Amino acid sequence: MLLPMKKGRGIVAWVHSAQLLDHRLLLLALLFLLGTACGALAAVRIGGEDASLAKGALRIYLQTHPTLSMQDRFMQTMLPNLALLGVVFFSGFCAVAEPILLFLPFFKGLGFGMITSFLLQQSGISAVKVIAISVFPVTLWSSALLLLACRDAGLLSSGIREASRRGGPVSTDRFCAMMLLYFLLLCIGCAVQAWSGVSLWSRYLPLA
Repeated sequence: MLLPMKKGRGIVAWVHSAQLLDHRLLLLALLFLLGTACGALAAVRIGGEDASLAKGALRIYLQTHPTLSMQDRFMQTMLPNLALLGVVFFSGFCAVAEPILLFLPFFKGLGFGMITSFLLQQSGISAVKVIAISVFPVTLWSSALLLLACRDAGLLSSGIREASRRGGPVSTDRFCAMMLLYFLLLCIGCAVQAWSGVSLWSRYLPLA
């Protein structure tokens, strides 16, 4: 009689844990979308000298990007995302890391929204080619990994906070293993993006 009760409690606890994970992930995804919207609106509202500087930098990027080697493309996409993943990793060991972990998806979306908006403002519908080849795939991949990493770091941070109140050890093995997996997946995604960029960019005219 006790065994089924324990099993039932275990199932309830597992369902509750899964719902908690889903709620965290949903919140992080909504923050990313909010950041994307804010970035796009901010890029539209920027005017004067700031807009000229931003568009000038974007034009230089578009002119030099087709000449980049595969290794340069890999490093260009890998380093910023690796920096964000590093912040998530160290934040996971902090008991009060939630504000940082909630801000990072918003910050990621902010950059994506601004870049996309500037591209569309500068070249209109022809910018869709560059977004589809050079921006969207790696952003989608790295953003998904960032959201998962922030979720796991938030769970570890909550566990450390609870452990500090009640006492007792906190296992970090699973968190470290998952972060290593996210790092490897990020490397694979950036490598595929670098290879596809070299292969596909030459088939399209770079934006003038």
